[in-house]
Amino acid sequence: MNKKLLFLFISIFAATALFAQKSQPVVFPKLPMDDKNEFITYTAVMNIQGTTAPELYKRGKKWFFSYFKNPTEKIRTDDSLKNEIEGFIRFKLMVPDKKGVESGVTTIQYSLFLNFKDGRYKYTINNINEKSVSDLGIEHWIPTLPAGKDAVPADAEKHALWLTIIDKEIKEDIDAMITGMEDKGLPAKEDW
Repeated sequence: MNKKLLFLFISIFAATALFAQKSQPVVFPKLPMDDKNEFITYTAVMNIQGTTAPELYKRGKKWFFSYFKNPTEKIRTDDSLKNEIEGFIRFKLMVPDKKGVESGVTTIQYSLFLNFKDGRYKYTINNINEKSVSDLGIEHWIPTLPAGKDAVPADAEKHALWLTIIDKEIKEDIDAMITGMEDKGLPAKEDW
């Protein structure tokens, strides 16, 4: 009898301890916001002294063609007179399951604007949204934003993960662009 009572007591204690554990709060990544309308926007002005706007434009276009598959499909505006390039980028959002196997859950798309002036260029990434019948900005996943007022609390953990992955992907694109825009100063190989 004592063993049964002890087993019952331990079972109740273990179950109570499991239910008493508080779930971890969902942490959304800190994403750069446009102060005016609270849209996620990545932007910066990069200085490259001693360069002209046409030279930077050529570097930007070269980077587009070396970095993206099907670059002509991605470039929407290519204006060598205004020294501007506008791209429309898409990528598959790959999310790991519990076993760590990644699978595509949706397609994310965004606009990339490159503007060039003598000695500097500006990049702006905005209009980040999930491709669907009616494209919705990814801001609707963040419940603390006006666009996310209808966010489903049960999806918060999933959306926080998705936003973290999207942020990482876009930052990798930005890092690749900054590296591609730098002039290494190496002499060209002579090909005989």
